[in-house]
Amino acid sequence: MTHRHLLLAHSYQEGYLGYPIDSEKSEYWRNFSQKVHRIIYQCQVASYYKDGTFPWNQEKYEENLAICNGN
Repeated sequence: MTHRHLLLAHSYQEGYLGYPIDSEKSEYWRNFSQKVHRIIYQCQVASYYKDGTFPWNQEKYEENLAICNGN
């Protein structure tokens, strides 16, 4: 799984980057190829909020970061 798959998964989940909210497509990309460990997914999503790929959302950033850090 590449970071692009994670980007697509979260974009479909939240309706970012011009993609419509679509839970089926989000699930498809989250599980594409090989199953991604949830912590890896959450760490990558947190980094997208931090670097400005996704619109800043403090709550979602902290939520994903906490899972990334094992909390």
